[in-house]
Amino acid sequence: MNYLMLIAVFAGFVGIYLSDVLSKSMQPENILLVLPLSLLAFGLMAIDVFKELAPSGKLALPKVAGIRKRALGQVALFALFPAMLPILKFDGATILFIFASSLCLGEKRIVIAAMFSIAFGLSVSTLMNVALPVNVPLWTEALYD
Repeated sequence: MNYLMLIAVFAGFVGIYLSDVLSKSMQPENILLVLPLSLLAFGLMAIDVFKELAPSGKLALPKVAGIRKRALGQVALFALFPAMLPILKFDGATILFIFASSLCLGEKRIVIAAMFSIAFGLSVSTLMNVALPVNVPLWTEALYD
């Protein structure tokens, strides 16, 4: 029941924020991000409430052995990512984060995980440095000058 109260509080905050945004301006450029994300949040909360209140166990997710260890590992990696940024810079931290996440989620092929991590990390770094006006410290800065 505490879970349902938390969902209700979260729905209240989303609703208040959405009504505040809509009261300021109905221009599409102002609500382009807020409205779809609010509707998505309300939809996900409705699904959670429905699953929580459903009398049968058919809607419950199957219990997977080790799911808590994986989830805790992911949370720890998310917490370590900002701490790795000053040392490894953005591209190095991204590559290491994706590699460690792959292993944490059960990937057994280390070479595939490493190749995917490098490719994805460098792609994201290139996107951040070339397409967006964001100055991110990178190991590969010489490639973009």
